[in-house]
Amino acid sequence: MKKNYYIFPLDYVKKKNNYLPKVGVVIYLYYIEDIEWYTNYIKEIPMHIRVLIISSREDICSYFEFYHEEYPNVSCVRKENRGRDISALLVTARDFFFENEYIAFLHDKKHKVSHTEKDIYYWTKAMWDNTVISNQYINNVINMFEEHKEIGLALPVLNIGNTGLLGYLSPDAGWGNNYDITTCLIDELGIHCSISRNIPPVSYGTVFWCRTKALLKLYSKKWSLEDFPEEPLPDDGTISHAIERIFPYVAEDAGYSTCMIMNDSFASSYLSRMDRMIGSMWNTVNEEKGIIYPYQLIHEEAAYSRLKDFCDNYEVIYIYGAGKVGKSCFKYMREVLEVYPVAFIDINKEGKLFDLPIISLDEVKEVDNVGIIISVGASLLDEVISTFISRGIDNYITFFPDV
Repeated sequence: MKKNYYIFPLDYVKKKNNYLPKVGVVIYLYYIEDIEWYTNYIKEIPMHIRVLIISSREDICSYFEFYHEEYPNVSCVRKENRGRDISALLVTARDFFFENEYIAFLHDKKHKVSHTEKDIYYWTKAMWDNTVISNQYINNVINMFEEHKEIGLALPVLNIGNTGLLGYLSPDAGWGNNYDITTCLIDELGIHCSISRNIPPVSYGTVFWCRTKALLKLYSKKWSLEDFPEEPLPDDGTISHAIERIFPYVAEDAGYSTCMIMNDSFASSYLSRMDRMIGSMWNTVNEEKGIIYPYQLIHEEAAYSRLKDFCDNYEVIYIYGAGKVGKSCFKYMREVLEVYPVAFIDINKEGKLFDLPIISLDEVKEVDNVGIIISVGASLLDEVISTFISRGIDNYITFFPDV
């Protein structure tokens, strides 16, 4: 699923909008010990936006009743904890959802084991910072929906963490044991979308802004608390985990796109960290798999098929070029294609590379069943191809297609 990213300032409104649509914020709170941390965010929500707090705890509702003058736009409703935040959204807040043109949904979170405490904190902070960090930021998000009518769902960019809490860099981790139950729910709701087990979901954490029209089909089912498992909730594989991942597919079915949002302060640190991570990952995949071009990652299936089909047509494969690109080509063939070339061709080098001989082009006598993969830098590519053409050699392919 293609994602567009929007970065908004948190300290000023990019574009004034005289029209005030009906906007609501739904928040599920459970941890009274952290209430003041979350209320610092709630205070940033503009007064014209109604806020519905939902909790299974009397002390949380009592807190907002006691400080009612500080939160005149806030009301609190109690519910059973069954279904936690998901049932709060789909059952308790059902009428509230239909009353508004736009909705934000958030909830609190707590670490379960000590080694994830720091990651959970930064994950939760990113969810709230990129959803309701300031009055100005909230207005910027609403203005985005008003300006881009095709957007139906906006998901906060989350902190990646250090211990693998988030799975959007890995399909398996992203789906966990939830792909089948998600597709079953999609079928039940009659949703038509481009879901695939090989493409990780983009929705995690059940925190978002949405155009309510985009999620109407999720409410076509009259949900009840009994639709959700009793406590303690399993860590994976429940209807709650399926719903957590289904929001973009519901929006797609309704004809809307999903985007990612973050504030400018978060974006600065996030992009710096991603740059370091991508550089490290790129070095690893190049060293181990021979992947050298972005094309090979972005269009993995096409890149694989292009070279594999070529190799399958010939009994013998040579790599032209024994430099950096040639070495990467060899690793890619060996580790990914599982094809083993017989030699390298290079006019400037001799000896062996990866225990394969380095020969000259003149030493390639039989060409009928021989395929050659040209693996040289861009500055040499035209010259090599011209040499092949002048010699009447047409059984070649370049390691990278855009030439």
